[in-house]
Amino acid sequence: MAIPVEVEARTARDHYPRYYAEKLWSWIPEVYRNEDFRAAKPGVLRALIEIIAEDAATARRSIDRLWDDALIDYADDWAVPYIGDLVATRVLNSLNRRGVRTDVARTVFYRRRAGTPVVLEMLIKDITGWGGTVSEAFRRLARTWHGLDDDPYAVPNGFFGTPKGGTVKLNLADIAEKLDGPFDSYAHVPDFRRLEGFRGRYNIPKLNIHLFRQKPVKLGFTTAVRIRDNCWTLDPSGRDVQLFANNQRGVQLPAHSERGKSDGWEPARASKMPAPMSCRMLNEAWFRLMPGAIPLAFGATLAPLADARIYGARKLLELVVRVTGAPPTAANFLALQAATVEATSAKLDYLTYALLLRTGLDLTTATALVPEQISAADLSAWDAPPLGSPLTVGVDAVVDPARGRVILRSNESLMPQTWHYGQFDHVGAGGHERRSRVSANGTPIASAQADRGPIVLAPLAATGVFTFQDSRSYTMAATGIANVETLNLQANDFQRPYVRLVLPDGDDEFVISAKPQNAALGADDPANRRTLILEGLWLGIDNATPHTQALVNAPDPVAPVPRSLVLDGNFHRVELSNVSIDPGGERARGAPLMASVIPAVSIIVRGQVDQLVIDRSIVGAIIEERAAADPCSVGKVIIRDSIVLNAVPNTPAIDLPIGRLAIERSTVFGDVEVNRIDANETLVQGRVTVTDNQSGCFRFSAAASDGPYRLPKQFESHLYPGGIPNGFFVSRRFGDAGLAQLSDDAPRALRRGGENTSEIGVFNRTLAPILADDLRLKFEEYAPLNLVSQFIFET
Repeated sequence: MAIPVEVEARTARDHYPRYYAEKLWSWIPEVYRNEDFRAAKPGVLRALIEIIAEDAATARRSIDRLWDDALIDYADDWAVPYIGDLVATRVLNSLNRRGVRTDVARTVFYRRRAGTPVVLEMLIKDITGWGGTVSEAFRRLARTWHGLDDDPYAVPNGFFGTPKGGTVKLNLADIAEKLDGPFDSYAHVPDFRRLEGFRGRYNIPKLNIHLFRQKPVKLGFTTAVRIRDNCWTLDPSGRDVQLFANNQRGVQLPAHSERGKSDGWEPARASKMPAPMSCRMLNEAWFRLMPGAIPLAFGATLAPLADARIYGARKLLELVVRVTGAPPTAANFLALQAATVEATSAKLDYLTYALLLRTGLDLTTATALVPEQISAADLSAWDAPPLGSPLTVGVDAVVDPARGRVILRSNESLMPQTWHYGQFDHVGAGGHERRSRVSANGTPIASAQADRGPIVLAPLAATGVFTFQDSRSYTMAATGIANVETLNLQANDFQRPYVRLVLPDGDDEFVISAKPQNAALGADDPANRRTLILEGLWLGIDNATPHTQALVNAPDPVAPVPRSLVLDGNFHRVELSNVSIDPGGERARGAPLMASVIPAVSIIVRGQVDQLVIDRSIVGAIIEERAAADPCSVGKVIIRDSIVLNAVPNTPAIDLPIGRLAIERSTVFGDVEVNRIDANETLVQGRVTVTDNQSGCFRFSAAASDGPYRLPKQFESHLYPGGIPNGFFVSRRFGDAGLAQLSDDAPRALRRGGENTSEIGVFNRTLAPILADDLRLKFEEYAPLNLVSQFIFET
């Protein structure tokens, strides 16, 4: 087993072997030390001393670890339960290593403040690592209010406009947007039923725990895609993607807090949760016309309105026009907003931490847009109010957070500085940490190109380690890479470069071929071993002329356009790690009935590959080609913690007529047709057909049983007549935060069918069901007495 990087670095720097070697050597009489170097075989005694020193260093480290094992911060995993026994904590599932350690460390803290909101929200973060908030259902029940109430609704709640007591304003168009959610401010009647969906949420003894399990992932300085004049998408492939807010909810207790109190804790705000952004939340801003904050340009006219509180920039603009009799200048109105906006406004949270935009002709002269210059709207048809109209004074950009679309006032280029997308877990290329996988000796791929467009790459060398330094888009016009010996193409840590391989019109294959072997050397000679490593890249293959399709009806899906990444020649090993091979889709439409297709890329093994490894990646179909003269193409395909998404109809997602497939903790959308298979905790939405079903196994896995299928020996597996429904998944679309995530409608056999009692499929290692069980256990211990804790998964 490989030693973790941090442990290896720690032991390498303690210098214990050298210290004890010199110390023991100094104890040897000098006459024997001299004789050791004069002997026929000099250095034998010294070598013996160094061996003893290594053992002494090991013993010293063990003693040092015993001292560390007394502290929960530094203790080894085996010692954590023993420390937990000292404080009599309820032990969590051993697979939840982070939760077990944090629970033991904070047991005394939790007990001293048991039942308080701060502890309940800290439990969510400490035990599971998810975002979450707690709401007391009795506070949302309709009742008669009296003058002694501490009224939480004295001021209308954000864009709800909910008056005192939670009465619904029926003239609001967005009543359902936050209804029954974690930040619902309406009044409800008691519901005595057991929790099931939206039923049974509101009653006096109920405590609703809203959990946000999808993770926001940060990207910076990506290359936006121009769809038409002044219209852009933040996604570098041109797709529509949901923008996420980053997790700003830090539940921290001040050091001066007294026992049993939660001083400093504030109720959670929707804009601080790791959740999808919405247009109305992005526009939510409160303005207070404080006398000292009103700019001089409006001082005299707005002075009679001192202390007035206005919701929304549009209402503020209407007020200014009504009072002054004319629309303000853009500079004056921006200054008024900046001076009077309240710090708790959702718009400031979103546009200060989660979404930062720049505009300009190049990176050096690009200017950052302040929150007052950005508005939100539904851009499904690119029909926002024209920028420059009386309703958009000072607005330079309109954003649709549900689709990641942006309209600019000017014809300048959009340069996203920071934005977030969502994932249930880190699979495929992304802006997450991959430090242990990135080689430090790579040759940087950088460009002095200052404009916002994709960076044009020259043909890459066939040997070496090359590192993409940022998350910009790159294009390379070529038909392949030839004569590969040892080639490593990788992305830098926390970066997600989008590499678009452009083929001549009419071509449909990008071929990576190995250098022919030296016949004078054996096939197993290291000089004849050809390796290819792709790490952290997002690869797409397209033609010079983009593919467009005319549709009859706007909801019609596009027909997939297949393209291939071909592995040719004799490779010893090909490894794809944290890679996204674009499985195809559609760019945002500039016109309702004209679609621009993103080709679906398949991996075709045409040569001989001893071992093809796909780890934590998202790929299209995997196909092994056979030739009459050379029937053997691939030795073994290993797929771990990955998603195989086949968009081309009537073709298998994995087709290996000769090779052997070892797949574990993965999800496959499509059929699997292989010679031999070893499957473990794998979810196949299609059917599995195995030629040699006397070999291999199908353990803790699931597949469809409709049509012809053949499986090897099965153990604790599940077959679904008629196939596994699409409704068992949150999404099957590449680019969605819920891609391959099991929905609440999925049966327990899938949600708890893994060998570790976690879910079957690519997200087995997230341990989501196990984390939820641990959280329920801790709420039983620390929640207020006589309350029923109800867990609601928001994402």
